[in-house]
Amino acid sequence: MTPRLSDADLIQAEIIPVDEVMRASERKWGVGRLICLIEPAILARWKIGFDKWNAAIDSGDMQAVRELAPKIRQALAFMDKQATDAGHAPLVISSFETALEDGRVLCLVRTAAEASAAVQQAEGRHLVVWSMEELARVLPKLETLYVTKALFSGSRVEGLVPRDEMAPQRWVSNGRWNEIHQQDAAALRGYWQEPLTPGEERVREGVPA
Repeated sequence: MTPRLSDADLIQAEIIPVDEVMRASERKWGVGRLICLIEPAILARWKIGFDKWNAAIDSGDMQAVRELAPKIRQALAFMDKQATDAGHAPLVISSFETALEDGRVLCLVRTAAEASAAVQQAEGRHLVVWSMEELARVLPKLETLYVTKALFSGSRVEGLVPRDEMAPQRWVSNGRWNEIHQQDAAALRGYWQEPLTPGEERVREGVPA
């Protein structure tokens, strides 16, 4: 006896072909790019239909999903043709790549649409994808690195030292050097939020060690 499919199974069977068409469209045009290339009136009609599609899925309305699925596929094909007829070209990814130390590949692209397409077209490659917009937001947060690059034109980042290896006790030795620079060491320990030695605590408080 063949088991009866539930409404959820039937809805999923309608969703899968639509998702495949949408992913193909995103690979061709870029995520969110196609709707920016079509006429406003067609975009408005697409939005109405797509909202109905999502509402039908959310409510579990099997009949509505079944009726709307082919219309969504047809609408995507129509928008594809309109964008092509208007002279718009499919998305071309312009990227720069370099190997990371852990074996992954850093991939830099121009836009968010290119970043999404690069991820979809990775085909098993372990990519770390960044757009220029993302880098522009992140780099100023790396204040020390950002300032260093600005001060020393043409400088290169060769690597980053783990924070614990940069702790002052790694390079402030015993003896005369420690006596002369003890106060600096105390300040640096405070910066790294590491516990001060009793002698450094007294220096920070202005009490002779």
